[in-house]
Amino acid sequence: SDAMFMFVGSSFNASYETCMEVGNMEMTHKDTLAAYFAGCCSDSVHVCDDFVTNPCADPDKFSPAEYVNLGNWYTCGSAAALFFPFIEKPTAEICANSTPIDVTVMLLSDHLAKSCCSGEDSFCEEFKVEVNPCVNPDAYNASHLYDGETQCSDTANTYIGVFEPDADTCSERAGSMSKLGLLSIMRSCCSDQVTICDAYAPNPCENTAAFNASQTMAMGSSIASCEAFVSYYIPAGLETAEDTCAASIMGTTTANLLAFFMPCCTDMATKCSEFTLNPCFDKAAYEPATFLDTFETSCGMIAGYLPQVNFSSRELCLETVDLGEQMMPSSYVAGMMSECCADKIPACAAYTLNPCSSADDLEMQAMIAMFGGMTCAAAGSGASAFTPSEETCLAEVEYMGSKVRNSVVTQWMGHSCCGNQATLCEDYVMQLCWDWESFNTSALFHMGNETELPCLAAAAWLEPFTADASTCAAPAFEGKDMTKIEFLNTFALQCCGGADSVCTPQPVKVTGGFEIAASDPTAFAADPQAVAAVTTVVAESAGVPEDYVNVTLDAARRLAANTARRLATTVQVSYVITVPADVDGDSAAVAEAAGVAMESQAPANLTQSLAAAVGDTYEVNVT
Repeated sequence: SDAMFMFVGSSFNASYETCMEVGNMEMTHKDTLAAYFAGCCSDSVHVCDDFVTNPCADPDKFSPAEYVNLGNWYTCGSAAALFFPFIEKPTAEICANSTPIDVTVMLLSDHLAKSCCSGEDSFCEEFKVEVNPCVNPDAYNASHLYDGETQCSDTANTYIGVFEPDADTCSERAGSMSKLGLLSIMRSCCSDQVTICDAYAPNPCENTAAFNASQTMAMGSSIASCEAFVSYYIPAGLETAEDTCAASIMGTTTANLLAFFMPCCTDMATKCSEFTLNPCFDKAAYEPATFLDTFETSCGMIAGYLPQVNFSSRELCLETVDLGEQMMPSSYVAGMMSECCADKIPACAAYTLNPCSSADDLEMQAMIAMFGGMTCAAAGSGASAFTPSEETCLAEVEYMGSKVRNSVVTQWMGHSCCGNQATLCEDYVMQLCWDWESFNTSALFHMGNETELPCLAAAAWLEPFTADASTCAAPAFEGKDMTKIEFLNTFALQCCGGADSVCTPQPVKVTGGFEIAASDPTAFAADPQAVAAVTTVVAESAGVPEDYVNVTLDAARRLAANTARRLATTVQVSYVITVPADVDGDSAAVAEAAGVAMESQAPANLTQSLAAAVGDTYEVNVT
């Protein structure tokens, strides 16, 4: 009662005029009552029921409370109210008229009769005429079960009707499809297989003789013959030209719609093929029948999905294209379809990235395993060509939906695409192995669960820096806790053959030397005890343990600086102080202190220390 008051009014008096008035729900009161309020009446008969069409030949057979499926479920009463005009007495002309759901009154009443009239005839039954759908009337077999269940006469008389066949009438709807489509399914009703709409059947192929009507194809979950799908989706008598191929049809362009039917043409060429996307630098190299494993369909079908793209200049190749989930440069569209080209060279190859230091080293058809696999041509199409320099190689660009440096792109591609793995930006990528000779350019790098990358590309992840204790302890990447040394520990293990990285602490060496005038220089230089004594003196003087020190003694003869020109002999001492990487207090600082200490030692002090160490065996004097 509350809803009735709101939508119809408390003082509603039913008459033809009031029942046909449009109410608050922008529906007639008749339709509102039938659709929403019949259930409020125990017999489902509402006050406007006298003005609802009864579709049954015997009106007493009508069951308004029964349900009928018209795509959605409706009560018979609401379906009759919503989809029929008010018909007091049917005529042949009225039964041939169309309804709001794009089928004839005859067809709709016949469908409702099965559920709403206790299975008996509809009120248009007497106006059905025998329809012969065959060009040759004698070829018609009215009792044939064309789908194994339905007689040809039932469908022809109810759905097809009498009409003068032409491109327009054959395109008219007959239930869920065109008359042309329905007749193609009913072809077996004609012993010669020729129906009255065949002359207007669309042919999607550029060469009409290439159309394989019986070829089975799938669209979504449906599987049928090319003829059935073409008849269903393409209007009869379709003419194609550049403007009509670009025209909108069924939510896409005619060219793209026809591309779905390439498998129906033995040469894979549709009437709009010349107006669909050609991704090849050499247009004649395009092979639309090539099957792309990545997309699980043919090149021609993919082209049908994609918008038209102009690849004729650098500027146009850099323009973005809407691919649904993301925007990509036009060059990327061509690149991802490079396998469709006999020579594997995509349309924008002249304007896209060649990552190799020598352009001739690029292997366009080589495959890159990452990201599900793509050709080098496709990978290069995602970035623009540039002249290598420190500035350009370290510049960030948009690539594959992410912001990365050009050097990362060239190194990533170089692993698979450059014959000798020499890339444009290799001179601007930091050498991350302590000994760069240990760098394995063919190895792969992965950090935890992140994507596996070539070591060449991983080396470019880090922006070049001067390695020292401070920089190595700094974060490796913005917004992440990982330090450079933590990243490089993993990198060195996988990419440097387990050798050290530039952030691996290294031993620091201090070198120097002095001369000793000894009483017997040759014996002194060869005496292990003398060598040990010198080692002790150097260690104590430098303030380091003796095992850090290695000395070499060499007896050398030189000309004395006096008039007698006597030959004097001295011992040349060379020392190396090696401070271990893991020493407390930082190896560089300890080494620096040791070097300063040695430089500050006066010869007299060294002489005194050395004399005490060698005892009476030798007379020594440090000079």
